[in-house]
Order: sequence, then structure tokens, then C-alpha cells
Amino acid sequence: MRGHRIELGEVEWALRLHPAVCEAVVVMVGEHSRRRLVAHVVSSGERVDAELLRQHVASLLPQVMVPAQATWHDQLPLSANGKIDRKALTAWAPEEPSPEPAAEAVPMDGLESAIAAIWAEILGVPVVGRSDLFFDLGGNSMTAVLVTGELSDQLGADVPPRIMFDLASLADVASALRADPGLGPLASAMVARLESAPA
Repeated sequence: MRGHRIELGEVEWALRLHPAVCEAVVVMVGEHSRRRLVAHVVSSGERVDAELLRQHVASLLPQVMVPAQATWHDQLPLSANGKIDRKALTAWAPEEPSPEPAAEAVPMDGLESAIAAIWAEILGVPVVGRSDLFFDLGGNSMTAVLVTGELSDQLGADVPPRIMFDLASLADVASALRADPGLGPLASAMVARLESAPA
């Protein structure tokens, strides 16, 4: 998923470390660029908000291994031989998360706007928000190389493709560029050129 090998057992291990979870099964659902992880969990007592479970996993594992959704169950389905029925859980999947609200779709500064324009053009999407995740918008390893290539051309310096895999959102990519001693000044210069260009 997103160019990474995902060990579902590691995600399940991280979920079970949360005190509210006594059992957890993680499945991958969706096709191609729309693949996502869904966690199915049974509580050890009081249930907590699913977002707290996602934050818990994010504190232990890379962002790509954080489930997009977590669903509570009273018990998990079993197959005829008494094992967890993963096929049943894969077939049963909640609806995909709702898109970001309209206010979040507007990047906050010039650098984010410039990156958003590149993402939108290469991915063929109408709007990119600062909280959007590149791979959730349909990106893959090939388009990540195209994005960093376009950024490199506009900055006048090489932007490593791994920046698209190591970081989560558009805002994170912009922050990493600003913080880089070599790329930060070039990013500021690029934004200044874009802002001074005729409309």
C-alpha cells in the first residue's frame, strides 16, 4: 500500500497495547490507490473514540501503517474452525471517510499553495487541502517521483522522492522544505517569484 509493505500483525500489536483494546484485527480494503487499513477492535471495558486509537498507533508506527478507520465490535466473527474470519471482516467495511470540509481545502500559505497546484495537476484532482494525504488522493510511487521532479525544477535543486513517503500531508511536506537548510531559502524564493508573476 502506497509503495510500502504493510505487516498487519504489527498494526494489530500496536492496537492491543492500548488499554481499551483486548482484541484487534486489521484488514486492507479497497482497490489500488483507494486501498486503506480498517481496524476491527473489541474493547476490554469502556470504548474510546476511534480517533484516539489512530493517534495511539501513530505514536508507535509509521503514518502509512495507521488505520484509516477503527470500528468497535462486541465480538469478532469466527470461521467454522473457530479462528477469526478475516474474509468476513474484509467484505464488511465501513464507508470511506468523508472528505475534508471546504475550509480545510484552502492552503494556508504561498508554499503550500504552490505544492497544492503541483499535486492537483499531476494527480488530476480539482482541489488539494493542507491536510490532504498524497497517497489518499490517488498518488503512487510513480506520481511521487513526478511531483518531486516538478518541485526540483521549480526550486532549482533536487528534492528527494522519499519526502513524499516519509511525510503525511501537504502541510508536512511544506514544513520539511522550509526546515531544510538547502531547500528552505529556495522555497521562499520560489514563492516570491510566483507571487510577483502576472495573474
